[in-house]
Amino acid sequence: MSNSDKPKKELFCDYCGTSMGFGVRHWRERLYCGSLECQREQREDERAEREQAHEQLDHDMGWR
Repeated sequence: MSNSDKPKKELFCDYCGTSMGFGVRHWRERLYCGSLECQREQREDERAEREQAHEQLDHDMGWR
């Protein structure tokens, strides 16, 4: 089933819970409403994800 075939659901900001209308969401997609606090939280989450991925790569390559 493609995204265009899926029923639209109400979407909410992952950080503050604000309604963001109706649409289809990709399973890994994080949504944020655009407020400064939510943007800051999203950037911090992305930074932490990158750091974790680098640490996992170092571990997988035997560098630790």
